[in-house]
Amino acid sequence: MPAHGRQGRAPLHEIKYDGYRLRVERNGKSVRLLTRNGDNWTDRFPGSCRPC
Repeated sequence: MPAHGRQGRAPLHEIKYDGYRLRVERNGKSVRLLTRNGDNWTDRFPGSCRPC
C-alpha cells in the first residue's frame, strides 16, 4: 500500500511475502530474536547473534 494512500492512519493489513518476522532485543552484548508471539528463536539463527 503506498505511504500516501492512508495518511495518518494505520494500514488495514500487512502483506508478508517470505522470510521470518522477528523482533531483535539487545541488552549490552546480549541479543535475542523473538517471534511476534514472544517465542525465543535465537538458537535458530546462531550466526545472527554472535558478538560484533
